[in-house]
Amino acid sequence: MRKITARRQNNCAPKLLIKTDGVPPTFFAAYEKLLHDSKALDFDDLLLRSARLLRESTATRLKWQARFEYIHVDEYQDTNACNTS
Repeated sequence: MRKITARRQNNCAPKLLIKTDGVPPTFFAAYEKLLHDSKALDFDDLLLRSARLLRESTATRLKWQARFEYIHVDEYQDTNACNTS
């Protein structure tokens, strides 16, 4: 799981993750299917999907930029590519 988390936090695609880290494709696929079937997101998904939504949707980004001048995050501890975007 640490390998999956590390790669997902750095925005790696699942195919790259499998090729570079040796995570068995069946494990990753089963994990993703379980999340999908449960209509669930893990912590990495919450960060990655939020960042992608704000990056790719101009309307959404402008809406939230107009509402908040600053966003303060309590107990900011993690440092990875997604958290700093």
